Amino acid sequence: MSMVEPTRVTRFKHTDVDPEDTMFEITAGYQTSAPKGGCGSPGCNCSPGHWICITNALKNGTITGKTLHFASRKDLLEYMKEHGMVSKRIKRR
Repeated sequence: MSMVEPTRVTRFKHTDVDPEDTMFEITAGYQTSAPKGGCGSPGCNCSPGHWICITNALKNGTITGKTLHFASRKDLLEYMKEHGMVSKRIKRR
């Protein structure tokens, strides 16, 4: 049994977040990169590569979480399988 690990983990914290003024729906949970990597918007390089973004609930205008980065889509999917996760895409408004 292979145990795939992320190549990098980054933590984030955003303050003064107005949930009504965001491009994406803010929910606790996780989202995955597009099948070909990144956010899925043609020509955009805002979040390149293959990743899982784990987000905590918005509390008092602050959102925290972490992003797990992977070398390939195959590694990302294997990691999700090993951890009982189902692929979820970010919901655009």
